Amino acid sequence: MLVLFCPAFSWAQFDLWNAEDYNIEFEGRYWKPKLDSTVKIVDNNIGTSFNLVDDLGFDEKKAFGEARLQIKFFDRNKFNFSYLPLKWDGD
Repeated sequence: MLVLFCPAFSWAQFDLWNAEDYNIEFEGRYWKPKLDSTVKIVDNNIGTSFNLVDDLGFDEKKAFGEARLQIKFFDRNKFNFSYLPLKWDGD
């Protein structure tokens, strides 16, 4: 019972010989999502449904690029930056 209720001690928590104090990672992605949506607006129990692609002229398929940057300092500190430009236009 004493073993089950005492906190465990691990030498892996104290990595004194770690030569990696910082790390920089860059990741890029390219993807083509498909927009297939129907929206319904209701006012006083009267509603109208319309399709975003057919009725409003949104692009059905569009290509996007995504970029991510991670800068890691020491053991527990890191900065994450991400850029994802999603935009659809329609009338």
